[in-house]
Amino acid sequence: MSEQQTDPADARIVPTDVEPLLTPAEAKSIRERMGLSTRWLAQRWERDERLVQRWERMRVLPAPLATDLTNLRAHFAAQVQALADDPAVDPIMVPRVDPDSADGFPAAWHRAVGLAAADLTGRRLRFTEPDPAPQQEEPHG
Repeated sequence: MSEQQTDPADARIVPTDVEPLLTPAEAKSIRERMGLSTRWLAQRWERDERLVQRWERMRVLPAPLATDLTNLRAHFAAQVQALADDPAVDPIMVPRVDPDSADGFPAAWHRAVGLAAADLTGRRLRFTEPDPAPQQEEPHG
């Protein structure tokens, strides 16, 4: 029988001889690559944001949450590939701010998806709303 560490507050009931699904470094790197904040994940997982931050620093991410993060990663990759495979999407339109995102994901997620697709295709990114008009310099004199 394997030895166990238990800390219910941190949901760290894991055998010490079993490799975690994601290391703290992997979890944080995946989250950052997808443009997700610890606050967004905390809300999704119905946890305190400080707990999510602790998991990224030094704790084992509980298996159900590691699975969710892995599923988000797969969804992210599928969205990138769908954009890259659609030649009609040129330029790639991304939201500037969260209220412009209608699907529950933050604007940073969509910008990260768009940038990854742009890296694959060489296409440009544009914001969904018009860019502010450039400021004209007043003539000096």
